[in-house]
Amino acid sequence: MSSNFRYTWGDTVFVTRTAPQELHPGETGSVCGMRETEGANLYLIEFKNGDALEVQEHQLRPATNVGPDEPSHVHCTKHSEDENIADIKMALTRAVLDGRFSIESARLIKKSGWRSALKAFPTEIKIEAESLFYFIEGFEEEVNEGYVDAEEDPELYGRILKLLKKL
Repeated sequence: MSSNFRYTWGDTVFVTRTAPQELHPGETGSVCGMRETEGANLYLIEFKNGDALEVQEHQLRPATNVGPDEPSHVHCTKHSEDENIADIKMALTRAVLDGRFSIESARLIKKSGWRSALKAFPTEIKIEAESLFYFIEGFEEEVNEGYVDAEEDPELYGRILKLLKKL
């Protein structure tokens, strides 16, 4: 086993806001196992509800001020600006990974916490990024309300690729 693990058994960690829904984004848990795979460190995280899931290291942050009986909305270490941008970049990359931008991707982006991360964006692309995120939210709302039948949006796909090149 590698000694390059960021966390160890018993550490309390926070799952990033951009992690897939099944990994309990925004929740804290305890490290109860670790393993190394090709290109990634995986941690077995046990959550307060008893679920135990493997989570990649890049989807975790150290949690602070966490006691055994504290609620899941604990205070976590503040993300650096680079980490905020990296989280959003990861969410956008995941959203277009299969060569399209779907309604499922829009829902994940909407939950990614992009508003708080936006202030970390470089000034020259902040307006473009904010506009893109509002369009993504609008697409999701239009589909939910039945105004749009399309489950994909090629224009948003292109705009995301363009923004990713600048990040």
